Amino acid sequence: MQIVVDCPVYWGNSGGPATQLKFLQNPRVPTLIGVVVEMVPVQERWRSLEYQNANVHLQNAGYAIVEPMDFVLELVDSWK
Repeated sequence: MQIVVDCPVYWGNSGGPATQLKFLQNPRVPTLIGVVVEMVPVQERWRSLEYQNANVHLQNAGYAIVEPMDFVLELVDSWK
């Protein structure tokens, strides 16, 4: 099961840590929840009827997919 987070992630951020702040406990200590695996893009397509050309533009949707830390730790342990 993967986690969908509401934060922008850009190309090159894959493999970075995803943290969560728990404001009810200690707001200064972030909790590591997983590793960023991909961004969710929005695809915009347009076509010019006059010039007969098309373009596809990808931009950040503001969401990211995070692999949970439990799975990451199991994967690391399997390499040992």
